[in-house]
Amino acid sequence: QPPVLPRSPGAGIVSGTDLLTLVPGLYLAPTRAGALHAVTSAEDRPVERLLRLLLRAPDPVSTDRAADLWTHTGLHDPAALAAVVAEAQDAGWLEGRTRPPAVPTGPLGVELPALLSPLSEDGDAALVDDQGFTLSSVGFGPEAVDELSILAAEVVRLQQRRTTSAAATTPVTGWGLIDHRGAPSVALYPIAIGGQSFVLIVGGLPRLAQEAFVALVTALSRRYGAPADGPHLTRTSPPPH
Repeated sequence: QPPVLPRSPGAGIVSGTDLLTLVPGLYLAPTRAGALHAVTSAEDRPVERLLRLLLRAPDPVSTDRAADLWTHTGLHDPAALAAVVAEAQDAGWLEGRTRPPAVPTGPLGVELPALLSPLSEDGDAALVDDQGFTLSSVGFGPEAVDELSILAAEVVRLQQRRTTSAAATTPVTGWGLIDHRGAPSVALYPIAIGGQSFVLIVGGLPRLAQEAFVALVTALSRRYGAPADGPHLTRTSPPPH
């Protein structure tokens, strides 16, 4: 992917002797790692706000909309946006694309099965809310889904109770059920979007390094991640009919 921020010598230094400038005409796209960070990290720095803003935007966002972005990420200087984008790019959370990233456009309930299935090597996956309600499931049998949904609600509560000093310094992205060989048979990933908590349940070997994971987080962010009184981006054009 082309870099969002090429560095060239000049004045207005942001990092070392390099001048950071946004390349015009590129689409800002959170990566798989960026989407995972956005929904599993409790941090709320400008870089996390940027990722979450991009994920819930109603349309793909290009670098040409920088004027919209800096005000919505808690920055007081538009020049600081380049440094935030550079931080996200260097962490592997954000990339520039010449074409807009493909995102689901259908109803969430219809899109979820196709988004969940690629996230497991075995095709077994489910999405459950913090009360144990199953939004969608593929591959698992009904009894397994019921048991895992109850477990998922407990995992959310356990994650929220991690207040010890050891827990605070040991970030946990997911939890797992381990078989007799020490390999995870089921992985559970608590994710938070807006004010809603979910658990992504994956049977067998997880495959989160898929575009389907970014599409899943994007679809959920558009549905649950835009607070009525919080920062959001408006559409750049009318939605297709």
